[in-house]
Amino acid sequence: MAESDDERPIDLEAAMLDPTTVFDDPTEVAAHAHLTVQQKRAILERWKRSAEARSASNEVTREEAERARGHLSRVELAEGLIDRPNPLD
Repeated sequence: MAESDDERPIDLEAAMLDPTTVFDDPTEVAAHAHLTVQQKRAILERWKRSAEARSASNEVTREEAERARGHLSRVELAEGLIDRPNPLD
């Protein structure tokens, strides 16, 4: 039986440097069974800072800035899910 994405071990160092190399969506961070609450918060904070920088940058296209703003809203959603016992229920 294959492990679900929220149960598979992850490369924590890579996730802390650039969460998008490990996760497709911020809510995956909130649901991941092998991460502590502190690790989840740190990864989401990194994702948030990166998305804020991209959305405010003059060096990205309008579409890239919009995508970054979308990630910001997904990070905020994920942050709200962290303290729930079953994050995606």
